[in-house]
Amino acid sequence: VYSIETLQHIHPDDAWVFEAVARSASDYVVTVENEGDRSVPPEDRGVNDEEYDFPLYYRDWAAVFEPFGFEQVACEHGDRDTRRVFRRVD
Repeated sequence: VYSIETLQHIHPDDAWVFEAVARSASDYVVTVENEGDRSVPPEDRGVNDEEYDFPLYYRDWAAVFEPFGFEQVACEHGDRDTRRVFRRVD
């Protein structure tokens, strides 16, 4: 499963979507998301609902996908987005 700037818009009340994404992935989940200010811990970044057309929810993506049997195997920070690769380990 490959997602670019989509998962970041899922409201916390709809977090069940992440389990569905993990369940549908055979081997890998790749995320390319805007993670905001990296000097602030993800859990403290909250939501950005002023700068973009849709609310952007900052998350710790490893904490999102590891409970569903994935481990982060790569991470690359770009100017705007961060690419993370998660591999199924279960």
